[in-house]
Amino acid sequence: MRLFFVLFSAAVSLVIFPSSLTNAQAVAVFEDADASVETSVLAASISPVESVFASFGNGIGVQSLLIQPTISPRENDNVSWGNADATLQATTAPPIFPPAVNFEELLAEKFKPILYFHEEERFRPQEIQVVLDTADIVNTENHIVEETSPLAPTDLSSRTESHYKLNLDGNTFIEHIPFTDIPYKNTAYAHILEDEGHIVLQYWFFYYYNSWEGGPDHEGDWEFIQLIFEQNKSIEEVVKQSIWPERSAYSAHLGGYRSNWDNVEKENDRPVVYVAEGSHANHFQRGVCDVTIPTGIGSDRGTSAKKLGTLDLRIVIDSILGGPSISTTPQKWLLFGGRWGEDDVPFVKESPRGPLQQPERWPTPISWTNLNTITWDDFYNDSCDGDFDGIWNNVDTQPNDPSNDFDAPGPLGRNTSGTITNRGDRDIKIRDAAVGGAHITADFGSERATIKFDTLKCITLGTLPVIGPFLSIPKFVPFIGTTTCGSMEVAAEEGSAELQITVGTLEVVGTVSAGQILKYDVVDDQLVIETSGEGEIPLVINGKSTIVQAGDIFSVHEVQIDIKPGSDTNPMNCEAKGNGVIPVAILTTDAFDATTVDHTTVLFEGASETHKSGKNKAMTRHEEDVDKDGDVDLVSHFRQNETTLTCESTEATLFGKTFSGNIFVGTDSIDSKDK
Repeated sequence: MRLFFVLFSAAVSLVIFPSSLTNAQAVAVFEDADASVETSVLAASISPVESVFASFGNGIGVQSLLIQPTISPRENDNVSWGNADATLQATTAPPIFPPAVNFEELLAEKFKPILYFHEEERFRPQEIQVVLDTADIVNTENHIVEETSPLAPTDLSSRTESHYKLNLDGNTFIEHIPFTDIPYKNTAYAHILEDEGHIVLQYWFFYYYNSWEGGPDHEGDWEFIQLIFEQNKSIEEVVKQSIWPERSAYSAHLGGYRSNWDNVEKENDRPVVYVAEGSHANHFQRGVCDVTIPTGIGSDRGTSAKKLGTLDLRIVIDSILGGPSISTTPQKWLLFGGRWGEDDVPFVKESPRGPLQQPERWPTPISWTNLNTITWDDFYNDSCDGDFDGIWNNVDTQPNDPSNDFDAPGPLGRNTSGTITNRGDRDIKIRDAAVGGAHITADFGSERATIKFDTLKCITLGTLPVIGPFLSIPKFVPFIGTTTCGSMEVAAEEGSAELQITVGTLEVVGTVSAGQILKYDVVDDQLVIETSGEGEIPLVINGKSTIVQAGDIFSVHEVQIDIKPGSDTNPMNCEAKGNGVIPVAILTTDAFDATTVDHTTVLFEGASETHKSGKNKAMTRHEEDVDKDGDVDLVSHFRQNETTLTCESTEATLFGKTFSGNIFVGTDSIDSKDK
């Protein structure tokens, strides 16, 4: 042990001070007026002394500090310094030991989590002092306010029964201690316990209010994360041997998520937690996730927009590990048996009870993890959009980078693949549909949104070129539905959407509404349309509108027509548009039999057959071989003034159905100049 000497010249005193705490006291007295400092015990082994005082009998002088020599006096040692004889006497003092190492505190500090919050989150984990300063205690049996704020911890700890509640200040973020500018501390309450042979480290967080979009709001919100270490290791061993957790669990809503420690995102070996906006559910990764629980359906959004700067720790050690009784600690408020907010009204207001009153989470965390959590990786893949591009991870071709491309599994190995080509001003979400295909949601917007599907996967190709299919969500209309490839199918749940495809020169746009299904396929180079549901389904075929009934199954044919048979130019006197009749022939070909046409359904630019007969004025049917090819054709007649033709028209279209319900369309050129 190093000693400090102060040396005085002739007729001075010598004072020796130790440099640290020791276990003995010694006094040396020099009787001569003059002395020099020389010692015969410098080589002695060192035993620390409490203090050393050397006194020269006469004199006061100038002090000088010497660091050496160090000496180790023993009981009644005789020491000779120069011409002065002295006796050095030592007496024993109680030993003083270095402070004990707090391994619990070291463990809690080492793994203190790093919290990230959504940019619109108003609340943060606060110390319980914010409750003591603002809450009243209500007895729910008689509805009497038994204590008003400010409260003392004993006001809570003395009420262990369940028939109490705390009246908080509602959906209000209270940042500062009343009447001060001192903010409440960001706080985690670390609970260390042993369960099933594992050391478990929990971090509990209190939020003043829960305002999740998918369920009832409520005052008070307790959430936590926990780290589980390998079996049969003490806290001291975990700290000294730098043992990492085996797995972790994060609370969320009525349950939580679990993950192996190797898969947990970390910063400087500390777990990262993405706190969902409003609900404060804890996520292992950033993203927006679908959540369905008994009390509601909604989304949890966790981002890295705001990082919590500081996090104060308050530690609670389980009594099994030698911790003190909670009633004797500053955390005695944990004994409160009531609810931290509104009454327990199922599906309306459900404030939680405190951590100690959550019998599965606090005392038996291993069982809680095994029974009440789901694997994070599975949940994140199936239910989350990690890059916020609106395409959920399990159908996103680039799940880590924003994109517009998706690929959803479908029936018979026919994936539903496509690209969002125009989002407009819509919030579009594409998920894996439980029945196969892509589930699409587009909210209300003032602009049209469009999704193009992979032609090769969605439509059976023949010799005719195919363009599309395209799904368009019209302006001012939301849409929720499922699309499935193999044949291109759209099943609408809410709102409406338009399904467009071009096969050869045939362009079809069908509008499907809630409860209806519209399906396109190409069979033998013919477009086949299948519908189901109830009500009418509008179709636009080569620009001409028609209506089919939900439940109809039909093909769409492009037929050859001849306007004014025998004329090559097909002239129309648009200025003199009167009662003139325009004959139009539907020709029989190898691909279409004109005799199958239901002549009562035929429309030519909006006009129907003008020749009628009999009392009922039934439309007359005219069949003849117009083109002299040996096949029977069908000729219809239309009054020009009943059509929509104008002087700008350069072609005209005829539209109708066969007796079996198939739809056909044909177009021919016209000359509509003024004659």
